[in-house]
Amino acid sequence: MVSISFITTVSKSNKRNLDQLDLSFMYTQIMKEILLTIDFKQHHINEYTTFCRQLLATNQSELQNVHKIEREYRDRVPIWWYTYPCFLYSMLNGSLRIMVVDLIIRMGFFIQDLRNNIAKFHGQQFIGSSSSSSFTVYRGQGLSKADFDQLVKAKGALLSFNNFVSTSENLQVSLRFIRKSIQITRSYWHLIYPES
Repeated sequence: MVSISFITTVSKSNKRNLDQLDLSFMYTQIMKEILLTIDFKQHHINEYTTFCRQLLATNQSELQNVHKIEREYRDRVPIWWYTYPCFLYSMLNGSLRIMVVDLIIRMGFFIQDLRNNIAKFHGQQFIGSSSSSSFTVYRGQGLSKADFDQLVKAKGALLSFNNFVSTSENLQVSLRFIRKSIQITRSYWHLIYPES
């Protein structure tokens, strides 16, 4: 399941009421606004790692990762943690995909840090360049037939991913993700799409 909201663009002659927006889009926006206003402290990280220690009690390698997060979380940038091969990436995107509010709140410190880190890097990319400068990144994505049909119907609409989306400037990286996805979910449509 992919958590994508489709927001139809509004022409000046055809105003659309806000109450017709996709509900998952609205819930995600509200949750994001709330999480970005909380002043997270070290005890929030401690509560999260305690939760993870209980959840992952039978997985020794992931328990080592929990310990690593406890010791080193502030020593590394959030994007590093997001791409680090441990439970964090899948737990975060899984909870955002299906809106597991309790887990999203537990991970709020990380969501806030990651969002701020991405915003900082985004701002740094365009220092000294014009706003028309752009580059292409690629994303490999598996979609159910229903999601694919909705995507086709929403041509010209804005897409809002209700989770963090990993991309690469290297098309081959996205192709590897598609190949791996095909092995797992043959019933899905598998797409590569550029994002500018």
